[in-house]
Amino acid sequence: MKTLIFFSFLLGTTLLSANKTCLKYGVIPYVNVSDIESYYVNWKKYIEKKINRCVTIDFENSYGEIINKFSKNKLDFAFVGPFSYVLTKKVADVEPIVTGVTKDGFATYKSLFVVTPEVAKALNISKPLKGESGMNILKFKLEKYKKRWMLAFTDEGSTSGYAVPSYYMKKVNMIPEDYFKKTTFVGTHDAAELVVANNIIPMAVTAEMFYHQLLEDKKISKQTNIVIWESDDIPKSPIIIRKDLSSDLKSALQEALVSMPHSFVPRLGKTIMYTKTNSTNYAIIEDIHKYIK
Repeated sequence: MKTLIFFSFLLGTTLLSANKTCLKYGVIPYVNVSDIESYYVNWKKYIEKKINRCVTIDFENSYGEIINKFSKNKLDFAFVGPFSYVLTKKVADVEPIVTGVTKDGFATYKSLFVVTPEVAKALNISKPLKGESGMNILKFKLEKYKKRWMLAFTDEGSTSGYAVPSYYMKKVNMIPEDYFKKTTFVGTHDAAELVVANNIIPMAVTAEMFYHQLLEDKKISKQTNIVIWESDDIPKSPIIIRKDLSSDLKSALQEALVSMPHSFVPRLGKTIMYTKTNSTNYAIIEDIHKYIK
């Protein structure tokens, strides 16, 4: 019996490795990379088994690395933000195949302005302002404090940590250089939350899913990180794939992801499963890119 089990395992491994080359998958650094790596252990095993092909995963250090690797055909598919998907489309022929959803079926999220309690008190904001009208109110309130506080963005390729708040600021003619002491990029969403929580940088923009995730992990609190603005809904981050891969492979990957057990889906706020998506769902992000570039 032991010999039979070993032979079956060996045969499965041989077939997996023999089935062409490994697919190359990339992941944006939405939080600390070491945390992300732990989220993908079961994900990788499941995908390899379902498509009978090995997969290598590159955990990138910046959003730009994903875009650069696709431009050089060094990735086959990847988890990216909506904005980095749009940027990748400029240099590679890719398409989205799935996105994450919550148990309630939501496939959207919001960008947030998060500040220290001192900033919230000075601005006299006790509950989040919303959308374009809310950004206009925030601009008015900041007039009195021009260039007093520093603002942290996440990454230039981030949707909620850069593109969306930049879009709303531009819509109300709020030029960051005129309203903030300095702007900087901190790399990941958890870093954006933590610089505010530790009073290193008083203001940051980030995604609501990571705000709630860090609250759940007790790394921040509603007393240290106060939300003063939120955007309208944004389509959630997709997994994108090169269009020149075979339709059979793309379908197999899409079906494997959609059928994945909830416990294998990498942690991303309240996301518990994947659902099919397509490029039309990201038209709003295309418009944002055109407006802010």
